[in-house]
Amino acid sequence: MANGIHDAFEYPLGFRKAESGGYYMWGRGNQGFVQSPEGGHGFLSKVDSNLRLLWLRRFQHPSFLYTEGNSGSYYLNDIAEAPDGSVYLVGHIWGYSPPDYPYDIERLWLLHVDEYGCLEPGCHLVGTEEIITHMTETMSVYPNPARGSCTIAFSLIEGYTAPGQSQLKLTDMQGRIVRTIALAGAEVAAGHAQIDLSGMVPGVYVGHWMDGGRWMDSMRIVVE
Repeated sequence: MANGIHDAFEYPLGFRKAESGGYYMWGRGNQGFVQSPEGGHGFLSKVDSNLRLLWLRRFQHPSFLYTEGNSGSYYLNDIAEAPDGSVYLVGHIWGYSPPDYPYDIERLWLLHVDEYGCLEPGCHLVGTEEIITHMTETMSVYPNPARGSCTIAFSLIEGYTAPGQSQLKLTDMQGRIVRTIALAGAEVAAGHAQIDLSGMVPGVYVGHWMDGGRWMDSMRIVVE
């Protein structure tokens, strides 16, 4: 009989055979990340028929980013597979956010991920472990198409503090990482960063904004 031991910080709330093979497991974790180290997270993972871990994605909603006295708990309670292999997740968020809301808050939490547990395609190609949900469309690029360089504009949600050091990882259409660009926290906080594209082969690339193993957002960049 096959068996496996996985991350002790995960508390499964469901386990189901996947239409694509293997099994999905989901639930909550007691280890937080981002500015909420005590807040926990929701998770979705997939194992093969021998219960070997294929991938694990941890999710946290930005509603309860950690500040003093502010915390949240995240539960993914059930999933449903779509015909295209993507997965719908339903759960809830419980949080406490003084002083504006000096009482418990509970919200419905809905996510739609692809067959690799990504909110947007390709996150599995760049070492993603943790995902901040509802952070998509925080980046834009201009000019696009670009030649030689471009500017990334950041529109951060209220209350979110930019990481001190993050990266933009550029992948080509074959999923290969072709360039990694350091982003200073001051640049992101200021709302823009200059990106050097010199020497890159013309084509379409995907820029993934990463804070370590934490995926924040992605966008397409056309290089002329």
